[in-house]
Amino acid sequence: MTGLGHRYADEAFSRTFDALSAFPIVLLALLFIAVAGTGTTSLIVAIGVALTAHYARVVRAQTFVVRRAAYVPHAVAFGASHPRLVSLTALGRHFQRRFEGRSA
Repeated sequence: MTGLGHRYADEAFSRTFDALSAFPIVLLALLFIAVAGTGTTSLIVAIGVALTAHYARVVRAQTFVVRRAAYVPHAVAFGASHPRLVSLTALGRHFQRRFEGRSA
């Protein structure tokens, strides 16, 4: 969601995820398991934490695609507030694409 927010928040999260991406996924997972302890739950959380940076990069790129779509300036011109833009346009388009091909 930082892609829709202020530039400074976006830069801070982007740099944090860049720093996480600099480490190999296996090393981050092993580091987390060494700190949290062994077990299936620790393994699942470790893999999730290690892959967060990669998923965040994809989500940020898609946020910028939606942000530059033609309908966003039109919604702003008609007086849509920032929360309305996020909930109805960005998230609405996501859910619309998600359920498009599943109605049979």
